Amino acid sequence: MRRSEQVGELVAALAKAQAEFTPALKDSRNPFYNSKYADLSAVIGAVRPALNKHGIVLTQDISADLERQVAIVRTG
Repeated sequence: MRRSEQVGELVAALAKAQAEFTPALKDSRNPFYNSKYADLSAVIGAVRPALNKHGIVLTQDISADLERQVAIVRTG
């Protein structure tokens, strides 16, 4: 696997951010299993402040291939 020479900086920033993550609130309900869960919004809300503090951005790129009827979502 090829990696950027700066990957060490990213890994260090991620380690610092992870140490500051807060628990995601389980504020959604799954009626099928009668359970609560943290939806994507709650998870992002729990991690975004620490990621931003350490210069890490959440991105999402959506593209589609209409001919093959495929949607592609990439996150990073």
